[in-house]
Amino acid sequence: MFAGCAEAASTEPSSQEFERPKPDPGQWPVGAGEALCGDGMVEGEESCDRANLADRTCQTEGYASGELRCTVDCRVDTTDCDGCGNGVADPGEECDGEDLGGMGSCADLSAGGEDAPLLCTDECLFDLTWCGGCGDGTITAPEQCEPETETMKENLGGQTCEALGWDGGSLECNAGCRFDESGCHDCGDGSRNGPEACDGLDMGGKQCSDMVDAAGEPFAAGSLGCTSTCELDTRGCSRCGDGILSEGEECDGEAMGGETCVGLGYVSGSLSCASDCRVDESGCDMLENPIVRCNNPERWIPDNYYEGVTDTIEVPLGRAVVDVDVRLKVAHEWVGDLVVELRHGATTCKLVDRVGSPATEFGCEQDDIDATLDDEGSGTVEDGCTYWTPSVFGNLVPNESLSAFDGQDMGGNWSLRAADMEGTYQGELVAWCVVVTWQ
Repeated sequence: MFAGCAEAASTEPSSQEFERPKPDPGQWPVGAGEALCGDGMVEGEESCDRANLADRTCQTEGYASGELRCTVDCRVDTTDCDGCGNGVADPGEECDGEDLGGMGSCADLSAGGEDAPLLCTDECLFDLTWCGGCGDGTITAPEQCEPETETMKENLGGQTCEALGWDGGSLECNAGCRFDESGCHDCGDGSRNGPEACDGLDMGGKQCSDMVDAAGEPFAAGSLGCTSTCELDTRGCSRCGDGILSEGEECDGEAMGGETCVGLGYVSGSLSCASDCRVDESGCDMLENPIVRCNNPERWIPDNYYEGVTDTIEVPLGRAVVDVDVRLKVAHEWVGDLVVELRHGATTCKLVDRVGSPATEFGCEQDDIDATLDDEGSGTVEDGCTYWTPSVFGNLVPNESLSAFDGQDMGGNWSLRAADMEGTYQGELVAWCVVVTWQ
């Protein structure tokens, strides 16, 4: 008699269960287990991470307005924050609200008399409107320009956005005879400003789903780009039905991504693409029965190491298991060292458990296994040791019954673990197949 296979009581075991233990922490790469800058989560000493600003704004950082950003080393970047408007003439500002930076009237700027009121613009620059000369068409210090009036054209004194250090844009003169640079911009500095729709990776929060194609149809997926002139580039965007296979789609029109019926485990037939860009398998011919899936891992089995090696085969579709056989080929100098298990879903079956043991203390001392493990086998693998090479061969009953898989959904991963339980003699997992009869 052979024993039944073990079934987990709760959730499906991790696919990593059979891998080697982790190394000592001292051997881990630098940064392992620490906050990872760039993962979008604010952790440890990070003040932000990518678009996650942890509810911070320019205002929480002491500024009046602007757009707070995050640097590549996860520190807040206040470059685009503006202190103008907080009522305090900060460094770089001529004034702010009623704070004129120590100035009292136009006379302090040599631009009028003591009775000429000095004002402050919304841009925190002195407003020279009442200082006498502003608006007369002639630029006199401390004026930067003269605004357009009903009788005079705007006088910028020959200045442009480019002359002031910008890449381009439209320079204007405000009513206070100061330059208005809000229409100027720098394309390529990685930050949107002026009329730019984007700049580098700064898309202003836009993504493909916010855009439409030439026909006005919204995009569904893809990667939105930015041109060298700071305009949004939708060439990397797509939508279901445009004939282009994109992220999130299994297919699109005739674009099947190289997938075929045979590749999905059918005998033959033709795949098609449904209107929701999902693969339609209705034109495929049925799977073979039994279905046979094989791997040739040729993986070394570590000597005297319980975890051993694990190899996985994926079986398509979801049909009920009726019978399972396993074809196994192992090159090993002492097969009595070996334990081999098969796992699918929550069920694990021990196929080989140290051939010849405990009849002999160290099990079968002969070489190699090339056998089919089959509940209907002609003998047991436990008693399968011979003096031939391979020493274990033929159709043999496994240590635990494969019938434990009967009735389960055959679809998904089938994993084989091979482990060497004693020292000195070594070998490798050469090849194996899982043979599933289904209904």
